[in-house]
Amino acid sequence: MIFSPQYKTGDLTNKKTKRTFTPESAIMRKAVSTLTC
Repeated sequence: MIFSPQYKTGDLTNKKTKRTFTPESAIMRKAVSTLTC
């Protein structure tokens, strides 16, 4: 798993989640959300 500043923005995560709808993407999105909070 790559944790880069781009992930914090959420834009990249959003695009990736829309492109590949997988449980892993959802978990990553949740992790990013928790990190942002």
